[in-house]
This record gives sequence, structure tokens and C-alpha cells, in this order.
Amino acid sequence: ATTILKGPLVHFFDESTDFTKALAWPPEPHPSKFGGEAGFTAFIKDTVKSEYGVDHVACWHAAAGYWGGVDSPGAEVLRAKPTDQLRKVEPAIDWDPATLGGVKTPTDPPGINKVYDELYATLKRCGVDGVKADAQSGVGALGDGHGGGPRAVALFVGAMEKAGSKHFASDDGSISVSNCMCHSTENLYRYFDSAIARASDDFYPREPESWLWHLTACAYNSLLIGQVALPDWDMFQSRHPAAWPHAAARAASGGPVTVSDAPGEHDAEVLRALALPDGTTLGATGSARLCADCLFRDVSHDG
Repeated sequence: ATTILKGPLVHFFDESTDFTKALAWPPEPHPSKFGGEAGFTAFIKDTVKSEYGVDHVACWHAAAGYWGGVDSPGAEVLRAKPTDQLRKVEPAIDWDPATLGGVKTPTDPPGINKVYDELYATLKRCGVDGVKADAQSGVGALGDGHGGGPRAVALFVGAMEKAGSKHFASDDGSISVSNCMCHSTENLYRYFDSAIARASDDFYPREPESWLWHLTACAYNSLLIGQVALPDWDMFQSRHPAAWPHAAARAASGGPVTVSDAPGEHDAEVLRALALPDGTTLGATGSARLCADCLFRDVSHDG
């Protein structure tokens, strides 16, 4: 983006969004928001888990730390350089904050490993049980001049899974790391230890035209993603006009069933339908697969 709109856009992203903000270093809970590490630990263990009975807590982060990267020692600002093929699919990528302003990140293996290890170690000490690593497909665009996109993804995903295995491993060897926005080929072919990968774009509760298309995209994308990981059909809302079909689709998907209801905004009937009377849920043995007669049909339009 080199037009007269670049300056105003950069200003907008800086002043009105979080997309240019980097994760502070060291990665400690904010003193004023959480009371530092001690306050955040008390919130997770005493309030969320003990008072509200939540068994497991996971935290979100962007693949490079935060949307604008991480302010770790040795980090440098890299501007994303999308390929021509990506521009055809996503023309707006040239106006993305990572393209306009860049992302701050280390580029050497020890520096990348240190970011993930220290971030996950801090979260683990605070009582967090796992993470959702978002914006992963954006990592490849940062590889220009540093060995290319596939090498950049290999370094980041390798460091993420190594730290996940160290800090968030279960007794059965699985790690509590959920991959999100990870549809680039170099990402999908790099998952060795993490078991969950998003199957589509976000669920948009305020865009009715997207509700059916979301399910269609998840179903068809899962044909490939289901061979690599458990497809995650994203969160939905139980008190919503499309709640029932989305609930049924999640239940049969073979992946996690998650909701993003606002506090107090729940439809108990929908939620009860997803669980047995004792609160446990039934999980499929694999990801859902389309029937053969649907493979080459436009099911989102032909009824």
C-alpha cells in the first residue's frame, strides 16, 4: 500500500485498535489490570477455578506474541510481504496492519524459542492449562529475507510445540495448544504434537449471510484438515437465531464444542442438548466427513 491512504490507515490502527501493539517483555501479567503475576494467579486459581468451578483455563495469543509481535531482546520489525497468490485470494492483505506497519519479532531460533518458552512458563505458573495460538498463517509472510515463509513457519511452529510439550502436556502425551487461522500449507504440514486446527474463518454472529456458509466451509475444509488434526469449527452462540444447526454441526464435527456466549446470555436447552445428564460430552472417534454425493455439489445454495 503506497497511496495517500497509507498514513491515515497506520494512524487509525495505532490509535484505535490493538493490531500494532506488541507483547511487553518479559511476558508478565499487567500490574494495573491483574495485579501482576500474583494477582493473575489468584484470579485463575481462586476465582475462575475454585469459585466458578472451571476445570481448565486456556489463554489466547497471536503467533508472534501479540498482533504487533513481541518486544523481546533482539526483536526487529518485519513487514509482511504477501505473495501474488495470496493477493488474489485476499486483496485487502496489502492494507493489513502487518503489511503497513510490520510485526516486531526475533528471527533467530534461540530468540523465537525463548519467546514461547517464557510466555508459556509464565502462564503455567499462573494456573493456565493451555493456549490458543492465533494468526498463524501470517507468519509465512514475515519470512522474506530470512529464509522464506516455510522456514519462518517451521521455526515458529517448532518453538510453539516444543514449549507446549514442556508446559502444557497431558499424561497421554497430547499438548493443550489449539491452532487458529492456520490454513497455509506450510502451517498444516508442520503440526506434529498439537492436535487441533481451525477449519474455517471466524463465526460471525451479526452477519446472517455467513451462518450457512460457515458450516459449508468447515465441512469441506475438514476433508483436508481432518487428515492432519482435529478440525475446530470455531465457537458459536447458544442464544442465537442459528444456534441449533450450529450446535448440531459442532457436536458431529469430531472437534471441540465451544461457545462464546456473553455472561448470562445462554440458552440452556441448546447447551443441555450437547451434553449427557451428568455434564459429560460424547466425542466422535474422528472428524466428520462429507457423504460422497455432496463432494461436488454446492450445498450452500442447492438446498
